[in-house]
Amino acid sequence: MSPRVWTVLTGGALAVAVAAAWLGVRFVTSPPPVLPEPAVATPTPIRRASAPAREPVLLPGRSVPLTVLMYHHIGPAPANARGWVHDLYVPAERFERDLARLQEHRCCVMTMAQAVRFIAEDRLPRNAVVLTFDDGYEDNASIAAPLLQRHGLVGTFNVVVSKIGDGKHMSREQLRKLAAAGHEIGCHSLTHPDLRRVDDARLQRETADARRDLETLLGRPVVTYCYPDGKYDDRALRAVAGADYRVALATGLPTGRFDTARPFEVGRYRVTPRKDIPAALLQHRSEETARE
Repeated sequence: MSPRVWTVLTGGALAVAVAAAWLGVRFVTSPPPVLPEPAVATPTPIRRASAPAREPVLLPGRSVPLTVLMYHHIGPAPANARGWVHDLYVPAERFERDLARLQEHRCCVMTMAQAVRFIAEDRLPRNAVVLTFDDGYEDNASIAAPLLQRHGLVGTFNVVVSKIGDGKHMSREQLRKLAAAGHEIGCHSLTHPDLRRVDDARLQRETADARRDLETLLGRPVVTYCYPDGKYDDRALRAVAGADYRVALATGLPTGRFDTARPFEVGRYRVTPRKDIPAALLQHRSEETARE
């Protein structure tokens, strides 16, 4: 290699080394850029839900006037319906006349849950009437509910949980709409058995488990139970009470009163095509209202 070439190469290498060293010093010795302080979000105060209001307690030893009516289907009976099956169907026109009669006699129509609360708070109107519908048939939503809405009234619909949405009974969405409209959805067991003839495990499913499933569907508490076919014994009564229901409906035993010592044995008047709302009952309710 010639001296001239060597001089050029070594000179270039020296220049590169000097430049690199100068840049390195500048990098190390120059102050770091000043970065803005990170923004600190102001914590949002936590909104704590207030504790739910405690349910008023039913104190035993009181008997108050309360009429509870029982319906099943609302609409025309099938052509082949006979006997007790035919009696399950109250025609829509007849049902609407019942509603008009209740209003004419100034009855205060409410749900079963409302009645229990009013009784516990000692402010139940003396002309109180509860309309109940057993089994949860589809016509309760498509026929009964619109008629109730037309008259500005509410009802308690007792459904068999395992039959929800089977085509013959109300769907999940229909039940949610009824509840949202101010009606009450009660539990009429899981499968509608004779509670006197099931073992303890099934009794649990027909009472406590059925309530849990129905509450999950509705997203709200279920406080009313309705005995299948109105049949129960002491063991069934204890199971219903132990499942945290507040009231239970029987069939028959229609005294026209609510005994606070027996909230799980509420009697009802059964309304059929051949059995009207008792005229004496309506007259009594009118007189009670007139005295207030």
